[in-house]
Amino acid sequence: MSGPAAQTTCAKCGTVNNATARFCIICGNALAVAAPEQPIQPQAQPMQPTPIPPQTWYPPPQQYYAYAASYYEAQRREQIDRTNTGLLLIAIGFFIGWVPFVGIVGGIIELIGAILVILGRMAFGPRHARNVIWSIIIWVIGIVVGVVAVFVAIFMAIANRGGGAPPPSFANSFAGDFFGAIAVGVAIASIAYILFIYELEQTNGRILLFLGYALNLVSYLVTYLLLSGNTLSVFGLVALAPGVVFGIAYLLARQRIVHGEIPGPPQPPHY
Repeated sequence: MSGPAAQTTCAKCGTVNNATARFCIICGNALAVAAPEQPIQPQAQPMQPTPIPPQTWYPPPQQYYAYAASYYEAQRREQIDRTNTGLLLIAIGFFIGWVPFVGIVGGIIELIGAILVILGRMAFGPRHARNVIWSIIIWVIGIVVGVVAVFVAIFMAIANRGGGAPPPSFANSFAGDFFGAIAVGVAIASIAYILFIYELEQTNGRILLFLGYALNLVSYLVTYLLLSGNTLSVFGLVALAPGVVFGIAYLLARQRIVHGEIPGPPQPPHY
Protein backbone atom coordinates (compact mmCIF):
# COMPACT_ATOMS: atom_id res chain seq x y z
CA MET A 1 0.00 0.00 0.00
CA SER A 2 1.16 3.50 -0.83
CA GLY A 3 1.07 6.43 1.55
CA PRO A 4 -1.42 9.34 1.31
CA ALA A 5 -1.09 11.54 -1.77
CA ALA A 6 0.43 14.90 -1.26
CA GLN A 7 -2.13 17.78 -0.97
CA THR A 8 -2.07 21.56 -1.33
CA THR A 9 -4.32 23.95 0.66
CA CYS A 10 -5.79 27.00 -1.12
CA ALA A 11 -4.58 30.16 0.47
CA LYS A 12 -7.85 32.02 -0.40
CA CYS A 13 -10.64 29.67 0.60
CA GLY A 14 -8.89 26.95 2.52
CA THR A 15 -9.98 24.12 0.23
CA VAL A 16 -7.68 21.14 0.17
CA ASN A 17 -6.63 20.30 -3.39
CA ASN A 18 -4.39 17.65 -4.91
CA ALA A 19 -0.72 18.47 -4.96
CA THR A 20 -0.70 18.40 -8.75
CA ALA A 21 -3.66 20.88 -9.10
CA ARG A 22 -2.68 24.30 -10.36
CA PHE A 23 -6.04 26.03 -9.47
CA CYS A 24 -8.43 25.62 -6.54
CA ILE A 25 -11.40 23.47 -7.40
CA ILE A 26 -13.77 25.77 -5.42
CA CYS A 27 -12.64 29.33 -6.03
CA GLY A 28 -10.26 28.87 -8.94
CA ASN A 29 -7.42 30.59 -7.10
CA ALA A 30 -3.97 29.78 -8.45
CA LEU A 31 -2.17 27.35 -6.25
CA ALA A 32 1.59 27.40 -5.50
CA VAL A 33 3.24 24.39 -7.09
CA ALA A 34 5.67 22.74 -4.72
CA ALA A 35 9.13 22.26 -6.23
CA PRO A 36 10.34 18.70 -6.26
CA GLU A 37 12.60 17.90 -3.40
CA GLN A 38 16.31 18.11 -4.30
CA PRO A 39 18.68 15.59 -2.82
CA ILE A 40 20.92 17.14 -0.22
CA GLN A 41 24.48 17.18 -1.40
CA PRO A 42 27.10 16.86 1.30
CA GLN A 43 29.13 20.07 1.67
CA ALA A 44 32.71 19.61 0.66
CA GLN A 45 35.22 20.39 3.35
CA PRO A 46 38.03 22.77 2.39
CA MET A 47 41.29 20.94 1.78
CA GLN A 48 44.02 21.62 4.29
CA PRO A 49 47.38 22.54 2.72
CA THR A 50 50.05 19.93 3.09
CA PRO A 51 52.78 21.26 5.38
CA ILE A 52 56.06 21.91 3.52
CA PRO A 53 59.20 20.92 5.40
CA PRO A 54 61.72 23.73 5.92
CA GLN A 55 64.38 23.89 3.23
CA THR A 56 67.86 25.40 3.25
CA TRP A 57 68.37 28.16 0.74
CA TYR A 58 71.46 27.94 -1.36
CA PRO A 59 72.63 30.91 -3.42
CA PRO A 60 73.06 30.40 -7.15
CA PRO A 61 76.47 29.07 -8.25
CA GLN A 62 77.48 32.38 -9.77
CA GLN A 63 77.33 34.00 -6.33
CA TYR A 64 79.90 31.50 -5.07
CA TYR A 65 82.18 32.49 -7.91
CA ALA A 66 81.72 36.15 -7.04
CA TYR A 67 82.54 35.50 -3.38
CA ALA A 68 85.64 33.49 -4.32
CA ALA A 69 86.85 36.17 -6.74
CA SER A 70 86.33 38.90 -4.16
CA TYR A 71 88.19 36.96 -1.47
CA TYR A 72 91.01 36.14 -3.86
CA GLU A 73 91.42 39.78 -4.88
CA ALA A 74 91.46 40.96 -1.25
CA GLN A 75 94.15 38.40 -0.40
CA ARG A 76 96.13 39.37 -3.48
CA ARG A 77 95.96 43.07 -2.65
CA GLU A 78 97.18 42.39 0.88
CA GLN A 79 100.12 40.34 -0.41
CA ILE A 80 101.09 43.09 -2.86
CA ASP A 81 101.04 45.69 -0.08
CA ARG A 82 103.21 43.48 2.12
CA THR A 83 105.77 43.02 -0.63
CA ASN A 84 105.72 46.73 -1.39
CA THR A 85 106.43 47.63 2.24
CA GLY A 86 108.95 44.82 2.65
CA LEU A 87 111.05 45.95 -0.31
CA LEU A 88 111.16 49.49 1.06
CA LEU A 89 112.35 48.28 4.47
CA ILE A 90 115.03 46.07 2.93
CA ALA A 91 116.30 48.96 0.81
CA ILE A 92 116.53 51.18 3.92
CA GLY A 93 118.42 48.42 5.70
CA PHE A 94 120.91 48.23 2.83
CA PHE A 95 121.43 52.00 2.82
CA ILE A 96 122.31 52.17 6.53
CA GLY A 97 123.82 48.71 6.94
CA TRP A 98 127.37 49.90 6.21
CA VAL A 99 127.39 52.34 9.16
CA PRO A 100 129.18 50.79 12.16
CA PHE A 101 126.82 49.90 15.03
CA VAL A 102 123.88 51.53 13.19
CA GLY A 103 124.12 48.62 10.80
CA ILE A 104 122.61 46.42 13.51
CA VAL A 105 119.40 48.43 13.25
CA GLY A 106 119.62 48.13 9.47
CA GLY A 107 119.87 44.36 9.80
CA ILE A 108 116.73 44.25 11.93
CA ILE A 109 114.88 46.41 9.41
CA GLU A 110 116.00 44.10 6.60
CA LEU A 111 114.74 41.08 8.52
CA ILE A 112 111.30 42.63 9.00
CA GLY A 113 111.14 43.56 5.34
CA ALA A 114 112.19 40.07 4.27
CA ILE A 115 109.38 38.55 6.36
CA LEU A 116 106.84 40.80 4.64
CA VAL A 117 108.14 39.85 1.19
CA ILE A 118 107.95 36.18 2.13
CA LEU A 119 104.32 36.57 3.24
CA GLY A 120 103.40 38.36 0.01
CA ARG A 121 105.25 36.11 -2.40
CA MET A 122 102.18 34.29 -3.82
CA ALA A 123 100.78 37.40 -5.53
CA PHE A 124 103.67 37.49 -8.00
CA GLY A 125 103.44 34.05 -9.51
CA PRO A 126 104.83 30.59 -8.77
CA ARG A 127 108.36 31.31 -10.04
CA HIS A 128 108.84 34.25 -7.69
CA ALA A 129 107.33 32.28 -4.80
CA ARG A 130 109.70 29.38 -5.50
CA ASN A 131 112.72 31.70 -5.75
CA VAL A 132 111.85 33.27 -2.41
CA ILE A 133 111.82 29.88 -0.72
CA TRP A 134 115.13 28.91 -2.32
CA SER A 135 116.70 32.21 -1.31
CA ILE A 136 115.79 31.52 2.31
CA ILE A 137 117.39 28.07 2.12
CA ILE A 138 120.56 29.46 0.49
CA TRP A 139 120.78 32.28 3.04
CA VAL A 140 120.56 29.82 5.93
CA ILE A 141 123.22 27.60 4.33
CA GLY A 142 125.51 30.63 3.94
CA ILE A 143 125.06 31.59 7.58
CA VAL A 144 125.79 28.04 8.74
CA VAL A 145 128.88 27.78 6.53
CA GLY A 146 130.13 31.15 7.80
CA VAL A 147 129.67 30.18 11.44
CA VAL A 148 131.41 26.84 10.94
CA ALA A 149 134.25 28.55 9.08
CA VAL A 150 134.69 31.05 11.93
CA PHE A 151 135.02 28.24 14.48
CA VAL A 152 137.53 26.51 12.24
CA ALA A 153 139.53 29.74 12.00
CA ILE A 154 139.49 30.10 15.78
CA PHE A 155 140.72 26.56 16.34
CA MET A 156 143.44 26.97 13.72
CA ALA A 157 144.60 30.20 15.37
CA ILE A 158 144.76 28.48 18.74
CA ALA A 159 146.70 25.58 17.26
CA ASN A 160 149.17 27.90 15.54
CA ARG A 161 149.70 29.82 18.74
CA GLY A 162 150.68 26.74 20.73
CA GLY A 163 151.77 27.06 24.31
CA GLY A 164 154.20 29.94 23.84
CA ALA A 165 153.71 33.64 23.46
CA PRO A 166 151.89 34.69 20.30
CA PRO A 167 154.03 36.13 17.52
CA PRO A 168 153.60 39.81 16.62
CA SER A 169 151.62 38.93 13.51
CA PHE A 170 149.19 36.66 15.36
CA ALA A 171 146.43 39.28 15.68
CA ASN A 172 146.51 40.14 11.99
CA SER A 173 146.72 36.47 11.04
CA PHE A 174 143.72 35.60 13.17
CA ALA A 175 141.76 38.57 11.82
CA GLY A 176 142.62 37.53 8.29
CA ASP A 177 141.42 34.00 8.87
CA PHE A 178 138.31 35.34 10.56
CA PHE A 179 137.31 37.61 7.67
CA GLY A 180 138.28 34.97 5.15
CA ALA A 181 135.92 32.55 6.87
CA ILE A 182 133.16 35.14 6.91
CA ALA A 183 133.73 35.76 3.18
CA VAL A 184 132.91 32.12 2.46
CA GLY A 185 129.54 32.44 4.13
CA VAL A 186 128.93 35.83 2.52
CA ALA A 187 129.64 34.43 -0.96
CA ILE A 188 126.87 31.88 -0.43
CA ALA A 189 124.39 34.03 1.48
CA SER A 190 124.65 36.92 -0.99
CA ILE A 191 123.16 34.70 -3.69
CA ALA A 192 119.93 34.93 -1.71
CA TYR A 193 119.87 38.71 -2.24
CA ILE A 194 119.77 38.12 -6.00
CA LEU A 195 117.30 35.27 -6.02
CA PHE A 196 114.96 36.99 -3.55
CA ILE A 197 113.62 39.51 -6.10
CA TYR A 198 115.06 38.25 -9.38
CA GLU A 199 111.63 37.63 -10.95
CA LEU A 200 110.48 41.13 -9.98
CA GLU A 201 113.31 42.85 -11.84
CA GLN A 202 113.83 43.90 -15.42
CA THR A 203 117.23 43.90 -17.11
CA ASN A 204 118.55 47.00 -15.31
CA GLY A 205 117.53 45.70 -11.92
CA ARG A 206 119.08 42.29 -12.53
CA ILE A 207 122.36 43.90 -13.59
CA LEU A 208 122.40 45.86 -10.34
CA LEU A 209 121.76 42.68 -8.35
CA PHE A 210 124.78 40.93 -9.88
CA LEU A 211 126.86 44.09 -9.50
CA GLY A 212 125.92 44.28 -5.83
CA TYR A 213 126.91 40.64 -5.39
CA ALA A 214 130.33 41.26 -6.96
CA LEU A 215 130.89 44.42 -4.89
CA ASN A 216 129.91 42.55 -1.74
CA LEU A 217 132.64 39.99 -2.33
CA VAL A 218 135.14 42.69 -3.25
CA SER A 219 134.35 44.55 -0.02
CA TYR A 220 135.35 41.53 2.05
CA LEU A 221 138.47 41.05 -0.07
CA VAL A 222 139.48 44.69 0.43
CA THR A 223 138.85 44.34 4.16
CA TYR A 224 141.08 41.28 4.21
CA LEU A 225 143.89 43.11 2.38
CA LEU A 226 143.63 46.34 4.37
CA LEU A 227 143.58 44.84 7.82
CA SER A 228 144.54 47.35 10.49
CA GLY A 229 143.75 48.22 14.06
CA ASN A 230 140.51 49.84 12.92
CA THR A 231 139.22 46.96 10.82
CA LEU A 232 135.56 47.65 11.60
CA SER A 233 135.76 51.15 10.12
CA VAL A 234 137.54 49.82 7.03
CA PHE A 235 134.85 47.20 6.51
CA GLY A 236 132.10 49.75 6.97
CA LEU A 237 133.48 52.03 4.26
CA VAL A 238 133.97 49.31 1.66
CA ALA A 239 130.52 47.86 2.43
CA LEU A 240 128.92 51.16 1.41
CA ALA A 241 129.08 50.43 -2.33
CA PRO A 242 127.33 47.02 -2.35
CA GLY A 243 124.74 48.27 0.15
CA VAL A 244 123.82 51.22 -2.07
CA VAL A 245 123.69 49.08 -5.22
CA PHE A 246 121.49 46.43 -3.59
CA GLY A 247 119.28 49.16 -2.12
CA ILE A 248 118.73 50.76 -5.53
CA ALA A 249 117.95 47.38 -7.08
CA TYR A 250 115.31 46.66 -4.45
CA LEU A 251 113.81 50.12 -4.93
CA LEU A 252 113.54 49.46 -8.68
CA ALA A 253 111.53 46.31 -7.98
CA ARG A 254 109.31 48.25 -5.62
CA GLN A 255 108.83 50.98 -8.22
CA ARG A 256 107.51 48.41 -10.69
CA ILE A 257 104.93 47.34 -8.11
CA VAL A 258 103.89 50.92 -7.36
CA HIS A 259 103.44 51.66 -11.09
CA GLY A 260 101.33 48.54 -11.56
CA GLU A 261 103.79 46.78 -13.85
CA ILE A 262 103.76 43.74 -11.61
CA PRO A 263 101.95 41.61 -10.82
CA GLY A 264 99.82 41.20 -13.94
CA PRO A 265 96.03 41.19 -14.08
CA PRO A 266 94.43 39.00 -11.42
CA GLN A 267 93.68 35.43 -12.39
CA PRO A 268 91.17 34.04 -9.86
CA PRO A 269 91.30 30.28 -9.38
CA HIS A 270 88.69 28.22 -11.21
CA TYR A 271 86.21 26.27 -9.09
